[in-house]
Amino acid sequence: MKGAAVAAVLLVVPAAPQQYTVATTPAAQTVIAGRWATFHAHVAAGGQPAAQVKVDWTVVGQGQVASSWTDAAGDADLELSQDRGVTEQVQASVGEDRAAPVTVTWLPAATVALALVGPAYAGYPATLRATVTVPDGGVLPGTVEFKGAASGSVPVTADGPGAGHADFQYTSFALTRDSVTAEVEDSACVTDQAAVTVDWQTPFVLVLAPGDQHVQTGRTATITATVGNAATGTRYTGGGTVAFNVLTGPNAGRGGNAALQPDGTAAFGYRSTALGADTVRTSWTDPLGIEHLTDATVEWTAPPITVTGRELRVLPLLAVRRPVATFTVPDPTVTADRYTATIDWGDGTPAAEGRVSGSGPFAVSGSHRYRAEGDYPVTVTVTDTADPSNKGTGAGEVTASWLPPQPAATAPSGPGSP
Repeated sequence: MKGAAVAAVLLVVPAAPQQYTVATTPAAQTVIAGRWATFHAHVAAGGQPAAQVKVDWTVVGQGQVASSWTDAAGDADLELSQDRGVTEQVQASVGEDRAAPVTVTWLPAATVALALVGPAYAGYPATLRATVTVPDGGVLPGTVEFKGAASGSVPVTADGPGAGHADFQYTSFALTRDSVTAEVEDSACVTDQAAVTVDWQTPFVLVLAPGDQHVQTGRTATITATVGNAATGTRYTGGGTVAFNVLTGPNAGRGGNAALQPDGTAAFGYRSTALGADTVRTSWTDPLGIEHLTDATVEWTAPPITVTGRELRVLPLLAVRRPVATFTVPDPTVTADRYTATIDWGDGTPAAEGRVSGSGPFAVSGSHRYRAEGDYPVTVTVTDTADPSNKGTGAGEVTASWLPPQPAATAPSGPGSP
């Protein structure tokens, strides 16, 4: 066509992007923190090594950390370090072609654990022990730095391959709660820390003896308080006053004070006329202003009853009106009206009530007639009305006879006697 212009359009189709295979070795490795981990990537294209190819190195979850170029053999290397114990995944890639991630574990160059050795008593040194460990091939740090409520540098004592310790002491004169940190550094200046809380306690302890006792009424219950120093294992000799108070029980409201003796003890004693259990609280304030409270129990029990039967002689049909037994109780405060008595006259008749009189010894009397001659065993049982389980029994004998008692035979004496 005349006057027409023809334009030829040349379409340039870009070549398909090169496909690479990327492999990384080693698949996993363990390195001491502060040292270098080495990664090796091999890049190939079409089954042949790919030279002068840019390899990007990425820490999974963090991003790209470096790039390197392959050599004529298709190889590229990366050296990577960490200043702390951590586990990471490293991945090599060329463009969109990626190798499988490899895992590297950095072991802490030195780790430290901190603990309080025993209790911390105010006014006395507390010991903190830092235990230091290093992995195989690691070197123990020279010192441990202690910081916080107290500070100082302590050399590490080796306990064996890869382990050591450092002991640090400091003193507080107040009942505070402190925080102390131990810090270690290795040759690569990698730091590890550990902390501990120190609760300062009073070194003084108040102990009662006996803590639990059973005492008969009429006798004295004695409670001894001993003040000790747990830090030194000795008794406290600084004096002071210990207060004793009966909180609950039949003797509630009673009490008293006792001075601490040079041997660190103070004693309190009291008696009771009533049965039951007392709770006795002891209090003492130590030099740090801390009040110590300790309780003891006193169980007041009924005193035993000892019955002694008598031997009597009566005429049959004539009433017995004399005491048939006596009994004693080791409590001078009790009275006859606290006790009852029964008398088994031994002739088959029912036991009868006796009458209690007197005071230490008490007497048991009754009235009874025997209808026939004979020797009759008499049993007397005395019961404590304050504690019916507390009983005493005694045996005597009554002889009923119309004949007068026979005098006891005596052996002849003098010349001619056998």
